Amino acid sequence: MAQRAPSLAHLLAQVDAAHPGRNKSQDGWIGDSAHAGRASDHNPNSRGMVDAQDLTDNPPTFDAWAVANSIVGDSRLNYVIHDRKINSGGGWRPYGGSSPHTEHVHLSIHQTPQAEGDTRDWNIGGVAVPSTLARPSTPGLIVVHRLYRRVENEHFLSESESEVLGLLGPHTDYEGAAWEYDPALCPIRVVRFVHNKSDLHFWSASPAEQVAVTHQDWRTEGLAFGCRASGTPVERLIHNNTGRHLWTATKAEYEVVQHQDWRAEGIAFYV
Repeated sequence: MAQRAPSLAHLLAQVDAAHPGRNKSQDGWIGDSAHAGRASDHNPNSRGMVDAQDLTDNPPTFDAWAVANSIVGDSRLNYVIHDRKINSGGGWRPYGGSSPHTEHVHLSIHQTPQAEGDTRDWNIGGVAVPSTLARPSTPGLIVVHRLYRRVENEHFLSESESEVLGLLGPHTDYEGAAWEYDPALCPIRVVRFVHNKSDLHFWSASPAEQVAVTHQDWRTEGLAFGCRASGTPVERLIHNNTGRHLWTATKAEYEVVQHQDWRAEGIAFYV
């Protein structure tokens, strides 16, 4: 599965945090059919990483030219294109490609694991998002992060740091580590679903439940993280008014939220 390079996911999160409400109509990262037929950084490389990001030019809300000039010189950056000009570190020069890039700025990083994985803040002249995510308490463990999506009123789970950084912004808060697990001890995979109409998400380790929800307007988004048949319980609760779900491995939180209109549905799985 193609994945936006974590360094570019962090750049996007920074831009969104610094420029809430910006126009995103020309934003893009993974190439369409036109890109797929030729060499392009918008196409996944051999590691499945996409090393390019387009950002919509929408001054004064978001000045792509100013951002392009701010990040030139960053060691991760391979080149940047905007308004018929390209800069790969030696100054701006004319660009004669098929797209003049007048409506967006194109950023390409070096096709290396180092450039892709470096999630330091970019110099965009705006505010930064939290760049330090929860780390495993012991080497070898995997952290499942929890975010709060304000618009959807949803607590979202992911073990993917690049996905977390890509989602963080003015409407999504980082809540920290939900739990961590040892992949060697957790062979059962939890599947993530998204609702076709509401864009809400649901996680299940039960094969029977996984089949059932696909007949209720849910579609699978693939494997989310690991779990096992016994260990630390992850409890599932449902909100009495909204029908939203909450997953928690913290006993104190589990007890507190039941006094705040959440109702226990039982143990979802173990980690």
